[in-house]
Amino acid sequence: MPSKLGIALAGIQDAQFDPATIAFIGAVGTLATTGDYYAINNLVTDLKLNGLWDKMDAIYPFIGDTATPNSYNLKNPSQYQLTFFGGWTHTSSGALPNGSNAYATTGYTYADATTNDTHLSYYSRTQSTPSGYPVEIGNATNPSSPVIEYNLQIRSTGNFAFSRQYSDPAQPGQIDGQVFTSNTDSQGFYIGTRTSSTSHKLYKNGLQIGSTNTAANSYTLSGSTAIQIAKGAGGSYSNRQVAFASIGKGLTDAQVLTLTSIVQRYQFLQGRNIVAVPAVQDLDAQNFLMAAQITDSTQASAVQNLTAGLKYYSLWSKMQAAYPFVGGSATTHKFNLKSPFDADASFRITFNGGFTQNSNGITPNGTNGYADTFYTPSTSGSQNDQHISVYSRTSGGRNCKDLGTLSTGSNQLTLDLRSAANEFTSAVNSSDDLTVGLFGTAAGLFLSSRTVSTEFKIFRNGTLAKTPLVASGGRSTAKAYISALNNNGTAQQFSDRNLAWASIGTGLSDTDAANLYTVVQAYETALSRQV
Repeated sequence: MPSKLGIALAGIQDAQFDPATIAFIGAVGTLATTGDYYAINNLVTDLKLNGLWDKMDAIYPFIGDTATPNSYNLKNPSQYQLTFFGGWTHTSSGALPNGSNAYATTGYTYADATTNDTHLSYYSRTQSTPSGYPVEIGNATNPSSPVIEYNLQIRSTGNFAFSRQYSDPAQPGQIDGQVFTSNTDSQGFYIGTRTSSTSHKLYKNGLQIGSTNTAANSYTLSGSTAIQIAKGAGGSYSNRQVAFASIGKGLTDAQVLTLTSIVQRYQFLQGRNIVAVPAVQDLDAQNFLMAAQITDSTQASAVQNLTAGLKYYSLWSKMQAAYPFVGGSATTHKFNLKSPFDADASFRITFNGGFTQNSNGITPNGTNGYADTFYTPSTSGSQNDQHISVYSRTSGGRNCKDLGTLSTGSNQLTLDLRSAANEFTSAVNSSDDLTVGLFGTAAGLFLSSRTVSTEFKIFRNGTLAKTPLVASGGRSTAKAYISALNNNGTAQQFSDRNLAWASIGTGLSDTDAANLYTVVQAYETALSRQV
């Protein structure tokens, strides 16, 4: 019996595809390659598995090399189909408007949108500056006219990106709800989103580039003017090739990053990604790579395997902050693998003082360099369920803290790989540092973990070194610093050791400690910086 998809390709069966894929292909017809079918299905399943499918009203994947397949809405092929006007060039890379008379209508009107809960997205493959003020996706007329505007403009003649989601039609020319920011490169994936009356943000490649808290005036959306692609006010037309676009509900920061990763992976597997970040299998790893803008394939593979390893050994859920220190710069090293957002609440690092940042990780100068994690044990940690770890590549100086916070004598969380007596000392929500003994070197993965109130354990390279019978005291109210001690708000005891990993999280068992070493050592080996 022939497939309902009408695909005359061996080995492709209906059972392999999501029903949404089947509906889309049934409308579009035969695609150019076998890979195209799987690319669409992967896109559908990624969106569904990550809670984004229901956020979408219209999804345009631009999968074909003609106008017909490029016109269909993946979310619902019978609704919001594109109608192309003027000069368009359709190829396997997307749809390219000519910049003079080309545009497409979506059939999606203001009446279809939800006030204060909307987004628009556009994946641009073209570096260009068209004349006038074209809008990549949306509807914009003369700004002096009393109209609602709902649009995403990637780059105007003045090198600005612009997102405007709803203005009051009773106030011609007013700018409520507008995000306007500098943007000299028109390539990449852009998202404009509103999630409340006072939250409107603009993103590029998953990173926020503009926002406003100005409330758009409240009113009931109405109107029959359709959202368009590639057309702006006053007869301005875009000439930027589009490889993905969407319209739908508002997106949070996390949803924006996830959508960006999904679309990036879709473009990468189609061989038409303009953003150089490689595609990897694990979406959490992909999110980190997008946030840190990691473009090296070896580094991307290492992060993928690191993430997969942490999950395989059930360590992922025990990490609150995991710093892979990959990418070679302060910009890439600052991100937390578990929550890769440039925000204090995500335990993103801020570097202070002197640091050398390169492919081997971070190396403080030993005199004033420290990294603020914004992790406060008293609010984020658990008194009897806590671990800290660092992977050191060098022995370095003595009597310095590699990770530490102290608010009172009994509220300490510290790692000192080489004390004044050349010994490893540590404290986990307890009193003064406890000496473990001589290791002969401060290189390797050092870990301290507390899972009960009466003791904590210290490990080097996954092997238990000592079990200090020290009862927990309390949790520090000062933020944890890396490469120094935060003594109640004052940085001191600065380290000069080269670190290639650090983590903070819940307590780890003996087996967890051994498994963490296995995963981290494999990661460091993949990056040719293991010790």
